[in-house]
Amino acid sequence: MYRFLSRSSVLLFLVVVGLPAPAESASCPFTFKDKDVHPLAEKAFLDWDPDKKLESFTLQPRFEGNSADFSVLIVTPAQPTVEPASRALFTALDTLTILNQRRYPISKLKDPPRDEEDVKRSVGLRVLPEEQIGVVKHQTFGPERLEDLFTWLKQHQFDFTGAEDVLKAYAEKRWFFTILMLDPAQVPKKGDAFRGELQPMRFTFTSDRLVYPLRINQPRTREPVELTLYVQAPYKVDLPGELSYQYQWVPMLLNSRGWFPRGAFGSDDLPGKADDWLKAIDKDVPALLKKGQDLGWSFVNRTRPQPNKLGRSATALEWAHRITSGDVKIMRGDAPFGETVPDPDEGFVVADLKDGRRKEAIFKVIAQRQAKCYKDHPFGYLVRAAPASALATLKTLTPVVQEGKYLTRLRKVFSRDEMNDDLILQRSKWGLAEDDSEYTELLPASPP
Repeated sequence: MYRFLSRSSVLLFLVVVGLPAPAESASCPFTFKDKDVHPLAEKAFLDWDPDKKLESFTLQPRFEGNSADFSVLIVTPAQPTVEPASRALFTALDTLTILNQRRYPISKLKDPPRDEEDVKRSVGLRVLPEEQIGVVKHQTFGPERLEDLFTWLKQHQFDFTGAEDVLKAYAEKRWFFTILMLDPAQVPKKGDAFRGELQPMRFTFTSDRLVYPLRINQPRTREPVELTLYVQAPYKVDLPGELSYQYQWVPMLLNSRGWFPRGAFGSDDLPGKADDWLKAIDKDVPALLKKGQDLGWSFVNRTRPQPNKLGRSATALEWAHRITSGDVKIMRGDAPFGETVPDPDEGFVVADLKDGRRKEAIFKVIAQRQAKCYKDHPFGYLVRAAPASALATLKTLTPVVQEGKYLTRLRKVFSRDEMNDDLILQRSKWGLAEDDSEYTELLPASPP
C-alpha cells in the first residue's frame, strides 16, 4: 500500500482500481545515499459500501530504517477526503478479533498443572503497538498535476527513481495523489536507527471495486512482507484465485471434525455454521484439497501457513463474524469480553494439604465445584483475554465497526514474485456457493 522514498524518505501508498488480482504487501523502500527504510508489516482497515461504491481505507505501516524524516504519497482513483483515525484503531481491532477458546475449571491443587504458555498463546494475547509518527499536514495533486508532483518531490530531494512510469500510468487513469507530511520530531530514534508505526490515516473515496494496491511495490521490495487486512462489508470477503483463504480454511475445518464436545453445536460438529459451508462445497472439496497440495501448502491447526518451495505462503483466515448487538455491548464496555472460568481452588492454599484428612475433604469440595461447573457449562467456558490497556481501546471502535456488517480478518505474507498486480477483494465463495461461515472460536489442535 505504500513505498518508501527518501531524502529522508517518502512512503508511497497506492490505492488503485480496475486491475485483476494477484498481489502482495504494499510496501517497498526507496533509498537516498546512505539512507534506507524497510517495511516490517502492514495493517489496513477497509470499509466497503458496494451500493454507494464508497471505500474508506485506513492504514498503518510498521517500519524501520535510518532516514531523518518522512512523507507519504497516496494515490486514489478519485479525490479523497483525508482525516486521522484513532491511534488505538488497530490495537482495538486486534483485541476485538481475539479468538475464543473452550476451557474447563482446572484445580492447580488437585489436577496436573497446565501449560500456561499454551493458554496465553491460544487466547490470542496481542502486543501493543510501537511508537507512532504523527501527520503534520497533507496536500493533494490531481492527475493533471503529475508534473507538479514530480517537481515537489525533486524540490524536497525525494528519490522516486523507478516509480515514474507507474505514477504516470495512474495519472493516465485519472487518479489523485495525496502527500502526507510527517512530523520528524516524532520519529522514534535510537542512535541512527528508528523503528515505529505511522499514525493511522483514513482515506475515503469512490470506487467501482474494493481494492488494495500492490503492483507498485515490486521493483524494490527485497524481503517478504506480512499484511493484515481487516475488511468490513455487507458480506464476508476473500482474496482472489490462488490467494483465497479457502486453501487453509477448509483443511482446518476438516481437521477439527470430531474434536469438539458432542452436542456443543446441536447436531453440527463445528462452530460458526462451518458444517453448512462444508456441505455446500462437498463435491468441490477433493479438487480444492488437491489444488492446495499442488501449490505446496500443508496445514496444521493453530499454526500459521508455512511457505512452499517457492517461498509463497497461503492466505490465512484469522477471524470472521457478522457484528451483533452483543459485540457492540462488548465494544462499549457494557458486556464482558469473555467468560470467566471459576477457580475450584478458591479459599484453599498448598499449606492446607499438609493434613491428610483435611486434604481429602478439600479435594472433595474441589471435585464438587468442578462437577457443578461441568453441569452448568457442559461444553466449557468461552475464554479470551487481553491486557486492560487493550480492552480500554475497544470503545474507539463504536463509531467504526457497525452492527449487521461482516468483519473479516485476513493475513498473508507476500513474496516479491507475488507483487505483479493489484489486489481486488471479492465476496467470499467457492464456485457458486457463498461462504458465510464464521470464525470466532479457536479450532482444536490437529490430532498427533
